[in-house]
Amino acid sequence: MLEKIRGDTFVGLFCHENQASLLHRDKLFDMIAKKTKLIF
Repeated sequence: MLEKIRGDTFVGLFCHENQASLLHRDKLFDMIAKKTKLIF
């Protein structure tokens, strides 16, 4: 449950913060994907 909430928060924040820059957002998602493998 907590992991799902954290995941939704991450996606929501990063999508909102970087709507104007798709390339930057893609880089952030790549970073998140790599980090979440270590976190979860």
